[in-house]
Amino acid sequence: MLGRYRVLEKVGQGGMGVVYRAEDTRLNRQVALKLIHPSLVADEDARRRFLREAQAASALTHPNVCTIHSIEEEEGQLFLVLEFLEGTTLKERAPEARQNLKAMLDCLIQGAEGLAEAHQRNVVHRDIKTSNLWVTPRGLVKIMDFGLAKQLRPHLPSDSQAATEEFTDSGVTLGTTQYMSPEQARGREVDPRSDIFSFGVVMYEVSTGRLPFVGKSTVDVIDQILNRDPSFPSALNPELPHEFERMVMKALRKDPDERYQTAADLVVDLKALRRELETGPHTPAPGTGPAVAAERRPSALRSALLILVALVVVVGLSIAAVVFFSRKHAEHTAPPPSGRPSLAVLAFENKTGDARLNWYGANAPELLAVELAKLPNVDVISKQRVYDVLQELKKDKTALDASVATEVARKSGATIMVRGDTLLLGGTVVLQAEVVQVETGKLLAAERVSGVNEQNMMDKVDELGRLIAEKLKTAK
Repeated sequence: MLGRYRVLEKVGQGGMGVVYRAEDTRLNRQVALKLIHPSLVADEDARRRFLREAQAASALTHPNVCTIHSIEEEEGQLFLVLEFLEGTTLKERAPEARQNLKAMLDCLIQGAEGLAEAHQRNVVHRDIKTSNLWVTPRGLVKIMDFGLAKQLRPHLPSDSQAATEEFTDSGVTLGTTQYMSPEQARGREVDPRSDIFSFGVVMYEVSTGRLPFVGKSTVDVIDQILNRDPSFPSALNPELPHEFERMVMKALRKDPDERYQTAADLVVDLKALRRELETGPHTPAPGTGPAVAAERRPSALRSALLILVALVVVVGLSIAAVVFFSRKHAEHTAPPPSGRPSLAVLAFENKTGDARLNWYGANAPELLAVELAKLPNVDVISKQRVYDVLQELKKDKTALDASVATEVARKSGATIMVRGDTLLLGGTVVLQAEVVQVETGKLLAAERVSGVNEQNMMDKVDELGRLIAEKLKTAK
């Protein structure tokens, strides 16, 4: 017995702790007890890490994050009480998942959604890896082990910089080497984009069966992380879609500014790919599939095929030249191949006259996109694509009026857009959103939430998202 918990069996062990399956005799339920390793019981740093894990993870309530019930102490023994999960790690499940692309995407989407929730709650995990992603027998994925987590303080309107609550010495390298981001490997300050790099390593490993950065020593691995790009995933798994490969390589960019800027954007792209696979066959990555097989056939047959392809190309180019200009306008307005409307969520215009409140309008779209991406009948355009269009048009993403928002939405390929305003009424911040048909300007819905502040921002935007989602359930 450990307090009111009857210890049943040891189920795991790591460098910092030991995990047991136990029974909570008061609530009659099974739980997992994570104890500090016996050799570290007197280590104050180990105790601080345990407290950090409890504080970071307890702030997260999400289906894809392991729930921590409490942190307790009995006779000098500090331990965490967590939900008990049956199943196995994603590292062990990966070979099976790799046989079914949709199942693999489902695992990765769930992991990315859990990560997005952590980042929205200002928690950076710092040790994302396949062995810290747990898969239950029913296929539910949970992020585990927040022992290295870092709590960020969100930008407030009056802040010039974000502050961090740091629990380790500056310059100390933490994490698992093969999954570290370049900035993590250098012992520098990290933000959520570091977790996105680590998740890119997870995507690479799950989809190919190999880690992107390997070496005979830790120094070799770190050198590859810092200086070398990995092989394309399709070289190891030719069945991977080109779009998935693009996502992996984007997540693994050395420069944080070139990666996905939020896990929420990655979730949107992963879900879009899953929907595409549900509606039709995928396109293998370049250099794979039938073309490669054709190259291995006898030279005479290959020559005949090349001649045939050349004729098709000539005819195709001739036809394209005739219809090119007539279709140019339609390129941006045609619905996606799935037949569902495509939705762009754009920054809210700040109409308060107070530039410090730009923070609300810039962050609301990211949170809204996550909520609206749950809709089965709408394809949400990633924030990154919208950002690329903004750069092309040289527009400020924090100052989008209605006309600019419409132009950005059209060039992003959206048929529907969500735009809005940040208002200040009676000293209270109000977020007001409109759902508009891009081509006609028809107003499909309008919703608002009031009493928004720095503390309840996420909950208020979630509420706004649910209101909008209800109106979009019948969108066509």
